[in-house]
Amino acid sequence: MLPPPFSLGSLPATADNIAYELEGACTSIVAQNAQGQPFHARNLDFGLFLGWDNKTDTWQLAEKLRPLLFNAQFVKGGNVMFNGTYYAGFVGLLTGMKTGGFSITVDTRFDLHLDKGLFNWLEGDHSGHFLAFTTRTVMETATSCVPSPPSPVRMALPCAASL
Repeated sequence: MLPPPFSLGSLPATADNIAYELEGACTSIVAQNAQGQPFHARNLDFGLFLGWDNKTDTWQLAEKLRPLLFNAQFVKGGNVMFNGTYYAGFVGLLTGMKTGGFSITVDTRFDLHLDKGLFNWLEGDHSGHFLAFTTRTVMETATSCVPSPPSPVRMALPCAASL
């Protein structure tokens, strides 16, 4: 389980870890080849509201975060629990893979209620969850992509996940 919401003293760390859900915009692709082998990919093109760089034809934030990207293995008891693609300082999970199991990616979904969940959270209503933290918990605990029994989770912000 992840710790409760960060204190005001760590607001920059909190903002960094929920920023994707506020202004991401990545896209995931799920396909399979003629032999039935599945492929799950994403483009990590975050930075929608922080500006487009006309010189490089890319989002400015994506360019700044690119050097911070790395792949990590999460190990418990000497066994790899899952693999993830991260940027330094991020503690949630946007892209995760369980070898021989399943993969998950977090994508952005915008609707007219984006600000409502955020304001509720900032005002102290922490009953909603941020998807990147929930995704990490799923990868730490789930053994298959089909939960049993299904357990809906209330999200703080509009979001989407590809599983």
